[in-house]
Amino acid sequence: TTSFSSKAGEKYYWNAALTFNLGKNAAEEKTAQTDVEWNWVVKEKIIWQFSKTNANTAASIYTWAIPYNAKYKFECWGGAGGNGYINGWHEGGRGAYATGKISLNTTTNNGNLYVYVGGMGTNGVSNPQANGGKTFAGGFNGGGTGCVDADPDDCSGAGGGATDIRLTYNATAMNTTSLNSRIMVAAGGGGGHG
Repeated sequence: TTSFSSKAGEKYYWNAALTFNLGKNAAEEKTAQTDVEWNWVVKEKIIWQFSKTNANTAASIYTWAIPYNAKYKFECWGGAGGNGYINGWHEGGRGAYATGKISLNTTTNNGNLYVYVGGMGTNGVSNPQANGGKTFAGGFNGGGTGCVDADPDDCSGAGGGATDIRLTYNATAMNTTSLNSRIMVAAGGGGGHG
């Protein structure tokens, strides 16, 4: 058992001395003032990653239960735009990146946040009229539709969908209430076009 304390004048001083169990291979610590237990394994860096694993146009919505009272770093990448075809392939734009930190506790927003993962926009095709396509679906979560231009053998790729974190869940990604509850958004990239 080891006690720690710090001076009130220090920048990040503790309000009271704390007593920790720091025995070899200790899995937890206890304070003298309260019986709060901290799991050392949990306190190490943990990454929750939510990926797009199904079709780019299909919904990818995750519920994330806030596990601990702590400060969290969020990172979002929007879906890339699809490639277009105009006298050759033209690559779609990359999705945007957004990051930020926020303090949360297990009661924030009833303990849950919702992660909407944007999908990549659909690639155009060469000679779309002959290949049965006039429009190309945007990626999940708001990607714009790609289409054939005036020259029937050329087309743009579709836009990528946004990746965002919301306070409100709705299976319809474009639901107004749910959209208005977003706390972070990374826009999708534009579809490629010559």
